[in-house]
Amino acid sequence: MEVKRKGFRSETDLVRAALESPQLRDFLDPDFAPMMLIEPRGLFGVPDAVLTNLDLRDGEWCCGTTTALEMKLRNWKRALAQAFRYRSFAHVAYVVLDAAHAKPAIKAIERFRRSRVGLITVDQNGVVEFHYTPDPDQPVCEQMTQRFFNVFTTYIEAP
Repeated sequence: MEVKRKGFRSETDLVRAALESPQLRDFLDPDFAPMMLIEPRGLFGVPDAVLTNLDLRDGEWCCGTTTALEMKLRNWKRALAQAFRYRSFAHVAYVVLDAAHAKPAIKAIERFRRSRVGLITVDQNGVVEFHYTPDPDQPVCEQMTQRFFNVFTTYIEAP
């Protein structure tokens, strides 16, 4: 008999556990200390978190590698669709799921690979598993990348 794992009570609890996980933070920002925006508005959807930093390229400020995270307790198909949209402005996007309810998503890992969206699970103890990690790639829409830069700079300039 399979033991049923206990999941998070709310998506807020999942988001908190994921973002407080040293394992996930070290994975997402090994070489720099990026800024993290929580639920930034004005994009193609509202990601749960976006990490990026500013780079100076050819005398112009721009966002460095940008990572978008979509977190869900159970609905991996919806999360995958949302994270796929975030690739319009992000170099890499991940779905982060409650490990207690992630088995159907893990079985469908090929859909994540085809979408080039990563899959991460987090359990209530903060244990993180990386099921698929795509290589960062250029965002697919220059206009949305510029929009993200505008949103990002608005957040960092806010008092």
